[in-house]
Amino acid sequence: MEKQLHAYICDYRYSHPSNASLASALAERGETIVPLLIVRLEQEDEHSQEAIIHIFELMYERKHLQGREDIVKSIQHVISNMRTPGVKEVSQGMLKNIEGQISKP
Repeated sequence: MEKQLHAYICDYRYSHPSNASLASALAERGETIVPLLIVRLEQEDEHSQEAIIHIFELMYERKHLQGREDIVKSIQHVISNMRTPGVKEVSQGMLKNIEGQISKP
C-alpha cells in the first residue's frame, strides 16, 4: 500500500489532470488504509496532504468511513496549519464535501 500511495501522491502533485484510478483504488481499500493515511497526513508537506485529503474525500463519498469523525478532526487540524493559500483553499473545499457526506443519512 505504501508504494501505491507514494505513486498516487507523485501523480497528484505532478500530473494534471491526475490519474483518478489511483485515488479510486486507494479509497476502495477502506478502513485498512486509514492508519497509513493518517500517519502520512501528519508527516507530509501541504501539497501531499492535499492529495491524501482527496483520498479521504473519496472514501467518505463512497460511505467507507461512516461515523469516523476522528478522521475529520485530523483533517481539520492539518488544514488549520496550512500556509499555502491555494492548497488550503482546495483542502477546505474537500473538507466541506466530507462534512456534507457525514450529515447525509
